[in-house]
Amino acid sequence: MDKNQDIQKFEANRAAVRTWAWIVYGAGVAFAVAFSEALILDVFEGQSVIKAIAGLAVLVIASNALLFPHALHKWAVTGAHKGWTIAFYALDIAFLLVNTVVSFSNLAGKMPGWAEAYMPYAPAAMVIQGIASWAVIFMLDPGEKSKVKLVEAWQAAQVDIIGLAVNWLRTEDGQQVLKDAAGVMAGEIFNVSRLSGKPLAAANVQTGKSLEDMVEKLVSRALDRVTPSHTNVTPTPQREEAGQKAVPFGRNGQEH
Repeated sequence: MDKNQDIQKFEANRAAVRTWAWIVYGAGVAFAVAFSEALILDVFEGQSVIKAIAGLAVLVIASNALLFPHALHKWAVTGAHKGWTIAFYALDIAFLLVNTVVSFSNLAGKMPGWAEAYMPYAPAAMVIQGIASWAVIFMLDPGEKSKVKLVEAWQAAQVDIIGLAVNWLRTEDGQQVLKDAAGVMAGEIFNVSRLSGKPLAAANVQTGKSLEDMVEKLVSRALDRVTPSHTNVTPTPQREEAGQKAVPFGRNGQEH
């Protein structure tokens, strides 16, 4: 019982210290942000729109000091992802420190030489803190890496599947499938309505011929145009429904 009470007391004290630590930490961040705001906004004096945007941006970017610790506890917890997050967290604190010193020196009217040299580059610190750091951290996210590997594996599998399909089409069974598909395609190409450019009924009325004569003439003409001279495919009027059915053929243009 005493041990349980000690554990509960320890947890209660730990929670109280953590809460107060966050308050102190937040106060330090607010102090640094105030001087960073003064440093950046002093550059845009007289430019109200840019000044307002820059001021808002500084406040948002300064939240890195609160966001990095949370990321290290909840997200960036392994390997290079954690290492780079710690590095950018330290860099963020360093920028806040430098900006605070430079801003205070500027307000006090006693700028050391290095501070004057740093002033033109102060906005670059905001870019590094707001863009570069999180771009690298997101790229190193193990979850994103796993998605990339999954996509690469799927693409490699697709290439293998296509290769196997091509090899199968070169077999006897595959060649037969190609012949059947080619026959269906030929039937579509030699479709009577498509060749005449008119509906069958309209073509029949205008020419005064029967439907069977029209089919025979159109299919024969189409076959004469597309059949190579070295083959022995000869159009015949007995082709059943030649305008709609697949045109049978074999290798070297020979009929089945």
